[in-house]
Amino acid sequence: MGWVQNLRWARAIIIVHLLPFMRSGWAVGVVVPALDEAEHIVGVIEAIPEWVDAIVVVNDHSSDDTKGVARRAVEQRCQDGWEGKGWVIDTFPESQPPRKGVGAAIEAGMQFISTKAGAGIWCRGRQWCVAVMDGDGQMEAGDLSAMLQPIIDDTADHVKGSRQLHPLGLTGMPIIRRMGSWILTHLTNLATGLSVSDPQSGYAASSHEVVKAWNWERHWDGYGYPNHRLLQLSLNSWRISEVPVKAIYHGQNSDMNIFSFFLKVSALLWFGLLRRGSKWYIDTVIKVKTDELSSEESMLLMWFGAWLGLVLASVAVVLRILSYWQASWVLLFFVMAMYGCRLIDKKVATDRADQFYAIRRGIATTTEAHHNSKAAGNDTTFGHPE
Repeated sequence: MGWVQNLRWARAIIIVHLLPFMRSGWAVGVVVPALDEAEHIVGVIEAIPEWVDAIVVVNDHSSDDTKGVARRAVEQRCQDGWEGKGWVIDTFPESQPPRKGVGAAIEAGMQFISTKAGAGIWCRGRQWCVAVMDGDGQMEAGDLSAMLQPIIDDTADHVKGSRQLHPLGLTGMPIIRRMGSWILTHLTNLATGLSVSDPQSGYAASSHEVVKAWNWERHWDGYGYPNHRLLQLSLNSWRISEVPVKAIYHGQNSDMNIFSFFLKVSALLWFGLLRRGSKWYIDTVIKVKTDELSSEESMLLMWFGAWLGLVLASVAVVLRILSYWQASWVLLFFVMAMYGCRLIDKKVATDRADQFYAIRRGIATTTEAHHNSKAAGNDTTFGHPE
């Protein structure tokens, strides 16, 4: 009789966790990218809450039996009474040259689960959202409900799990990774115009609107995918939120080349910065003719001038055109201008997200949204969403 009692307790717990999603009517999917995770993948699959409607495990060219172990774990979950749908797939098996890497695995899973949702196979006509949980067991499944809530409440389109916001912070993270995370956090925020506390976290969730609108042609396959995704989300002014998540470390060794990673991600962020500047500011001045054009031109000159100052000062020091003392003054002005740019970016990011939300919901056209913004005392304008 003991096992019957345990089953009743388990059922009660499942129902309690299921209630928010039953009331909201949302379907929930989880994509699990996995590379050589035969040791951890079973625990990850078992930990995913019962109320999740679909699980897609993406085998990213593993050299061990990750695919077989994952398939058996999904089958066992179904045999134990889970009513959702589960698949184990490979990362773009037909692509030439082969696409591989955590970014490629995530996009393969996202495209697959979106296709299945379009066919009504797992969402059954309901609104849906998808979360990403890595196959290494370093993401707390118990945080998933909180991750999805801003999307269900319609206060965000994309949610990032932040280890920094959790009471335990980055406890347990190696010091080198912690330093690298700090640097990349500031670089990513400069590039995206956002204020995200933990951009390197791979724990994330997106609404079906974000997944459907995603430009799959502009992809980033390897490490640095969270930065790439934030850049694309920022470009198109999706609403982004953060929730605290617990960091878990098992002491695994990463095969990532730190030096190569920093070079690649820095290049990604630099070109992303220029692209965002073009979309947020140049498009505004060229495509949107308003009474506030002079102030917009000032914003444009200030934003690009600050970044140009950094480049020119760096080149001048390298070529010894300026002394270190003279260059330090240039860099000081750069820092001051950057502070101003961050204030501008923060305002523009909020305004764009609010106005694009109205456009995407059909509440207003681009022109109406702009006029409403002006009536509210907001002078920021922008081009059309992609």
